[in-house]
Amino acid sequence: MLRIRTAGSAKRECVCGILLEIWPSGGIIQADKPLEKGEKFLIDLAKAEIEAEVQDHEEDIYGSYIRFAVSSPWFPESYQPSYLNSEINRKAV
Repeated sequence: MLRIRTAGSAKRECVCGILLEIWPSGGIIQADKPLEKGEKFLIDLAKAEIEAEVQDHEEDIYGSYIRFAVSSPWFPESYQPSYLNSEINRKAV
């Protein structure tokens, strides 16, 4: 689960999204609310904020699937899901 903040004209809105796919230049987030193609938003990470831009989105009964791009690689440099963190996985075994 990631917190994302949109930069609307009136105020910033915070929503949570589920990161479904990740790659160095972007990913796909499932959220309750759609974001428009070209819209910029911030992804709040534990130690950083990453600016992203919506490349495309689709909607179904479960929510909105937002494909986004970032300007510089964020995975695995700035963010790594906990299930991929080898240090955490070693402690669990």
